[in-house]
Amino acid sequence: MVKITIEDIVFWIIILFIIGIIIWMLNGSPTTESALISVGGALISSELLLWKKFYSMDKKTSMNFMKIKHEMSNSFINLKNDLDKNNIIINNRFDVIENKLDNLKKKR
Repeated sequence: MVKITIEDIVFWIIILFIIGIIIWMLNGSPTTESALISVGGALISSELLLWKKFYSMDKKTSMNFMKIKHEMSNSFINLKNDLDKNNIIINNRFDVIENKLDNLKKKR
C-alpha cells in the first residue's frame, strides 16, 4: 500500500494552484505577467517535487537490485559447491566400480 506523504499533498496543492490561476486568467482578473510568473514558479516547484520523488524511488530500486545481486551470487556459489561435492561423490563411486571390475578381471 502506498503511503501519502507531505510532498504528495504539496504537489497536488501546487497543481490546483496552477489550475486556479489559469481559470482566474480566463476571467481576466490578474495581469498576464503576474499570472505567468505565478504559474511558472508553481510549475518549477512541482517539477522539483516530481524529480525528488523519482530519484528517491530510483535509489530504493538500485539498493534492492544490489541486495538481489548479492543473494544471487551467494546462491550460485552454494550451487557450485553442491555440484562439486556431487561430482566428487560420483567420481568416488566410479572409482569403486572400476576397482571391483579390476578385481573381477584379475580373478578370471
